Amino acid sequence: MNNSSDIFNQPIYMDQDGSFVPPILRNFSNGNSDGSESCFSGKAKLPDPIKFDGTPKDFKAFASSIQFYFWAKNDVFTNDRDKIIYLGSHLLGPAMVRFTKIVMDNDSCLNTYGRFFTHFRRNFSDPNIAINARGMLLRCSKEQKP
Repeated sequence: MNNSSDIFNQPIYMDQDGSFVPPILRNFSNGNSDGSESCFSGKAKLPDPIKFDGTPKDFKAFASSIQFYFWAKNDVFTNDRDKIIYLGSHLLGPAMVRFTKIVMDNDSCLNTYGRFFTHFRRNFSDPNIAINARGMLLRCSKEQKP
């Protein structure tokens, strides 16, 4: 059992710049301030991103999950082609049909992931998302008023 006075007998750790590092953060820090390495690298199992069938209302969730996956696995996805292929492998139905056509036509949007994702977003995201969000906020605020 921990004695409450033990908390005061712990060594004080300082960061490289001389600032105090709280004990809880020391466990998650690798001592590098550039943020290039995560303490979870290779330890955490990430679930695969969700599949996407082309339904506009599901686009944002799909895009978020795939972008997070690429960010978390940046050591694996080092080039644009791998990202495009991986994203394509998570498509179903109309989205897969559209993706296959882009590949078969050797569309110029396949040159970079950024261009591809812009093209993909233009075809599958909900064009009314901002309008719908404003409407939901308005309804919500009206319901809150007595």
